[in-house]
Amino acid sequence: MEVRDHGVPVRLGGTRQRTLVAALALRAGHAVSVARLTDDIWDGAPPATADQQVRSAVSQLRRVLGDRIATRPTGYQLRVAPGDVDVHAFQATVATARGLASGGSSHRAGRQFRQALALWRGPALDGVTGMRAEARCLEEYRLAVLEECLDLELALGRELDRVAELVRLVHANPLRERLRGQLMVALYRCGRQAEAVTTFHEARRLLREELGMDPDRRLLDLYARILARDPSLDGPHPNAFVPGRPDQPVVALSPTPPRGYPFLHGRTLGQPGAQKPRLPLDTSSFATGSRLNRRRSFPAATKRGPLNPASK
Repeated sequence: MEVRDHGVPVRLGGTRQRTLVAALALRAGHAVSVARLTDDIWDGAPPATADQQVRSAVSQLRRVLGDRIATRPTGYQLRVAPGDVDVHAFQATVATARGLASGGSSHRAGRQFRQALALWRGPALDGVTGMRAEARCLEEYRLAVLEECLDLELALGRELDRVAELVRLVHANPLRERLRGQLMVALYRCGRQAEAVTTFHEARRLLREELGMDPDRRLLDLYARILARDPSLDGPHPNAFVPGRPDQPVVALSPTPPRGYPFLHGRTLGQPGAQKPRLPLDTSSFATGSRLNRRRSFPAATKRGPLNPASK
């Protein structure tokens, strides 16, 4: 978590001030009560003098940030422009990416997703005490957007560019089945069927050993289709989209896209110009600046809600 003023790093007093700035920045533009701030700073177990300590920390913070910290009848408010907190920049970029994907501009959408993900510079709320639940939520949002981006890129046939990234992601998130499935597809399309099968067996072993359960039915289905060398896994057809022909889908991997992982059975990303459902949007990791901003790192919600990985 970092604060900048016109591009110059602002030195904060300590972890309590950093946590205070983080709590206010996550709710920038809204008044935050002292009770809410004490819960954030002490993770729900504040001392008896918590209110006094919060007011003292706000007073010290004002010496650094000046009138950006405003007193309101219901608490304190961080007064910044929408673009001055990185979470807003992330939200706007992801919203642009989703709009482009819905409108059929899949390549541009992929670039926007990557631009949004590049705003991350480290773990969510790094250097902040407390707010552990918020940090977990923000990390979940980042991973959900990354999975969404990878789905799009696999639908565009970019598996060769994404294998190494997916190997790293699966290593860091071994129980995340959606990432496992994406890696299996990427490996299979690169002619590495044996490694795709091994990736599945590793997932099944881990799930059984740690959770006593089998992989999701969609991952089981993908495994069976890899063993059968299902032609629909081979990737997008080179003539899937011809500019100027609105009757064609942007990417069509199979005639009828069934339910399940988008990348498993293929999907029509959409007819150019056709209306498609918008996805919910939430926040991710964050850093503030001011021009209280120049360090960016935040992701967003999954297709099925802010805390439900799309792999479920």
